[in-house]
Amino acid sequence: MSVHPINILLFFIEFISTFIIRPITLSIRLMLNMAVDHLLLSISLGVFALFVPIPVMLLGTIVCIVQVLVFCLLGSIYIALATEGHGDHDDHGHASTAQSARLIGSTSPSLALATPKEND
Repeated sequence: MSVHPINILLFFIEFISTFIIRPITLSIRLMLNMAVDHLLLSISLGVFALFVPIPVMLLGTIVCIVQVLVFCLLGSIYIALATEGHGDHDDHGHASTAQSARLIGSTSPSLALATPKEND
């Protein structure tokens, strides 16, 4: 088995993307979204000292909660993509689409067309 030069290049690109770029961009996104909330609050405190800060603080709390959920979701997706296995490669005999459609009992038109008709 020979190693193609493009595979070496793709390995480095994927490695840098997965372990360096994604965590940095995710962290910057979370930090800036929370910083904008504080900036908006400080501007509104200067303009309307009595009425605006309370709704803005509630909105900021909701934004922070949503950002934490997005951070956790993207983080778990990135970790899952980085650690996913490709299964067992010992058996290379895969069933054809037609055989799979018959086994599953699919009613999909594209699979139904691929399934040969059985003559009785």
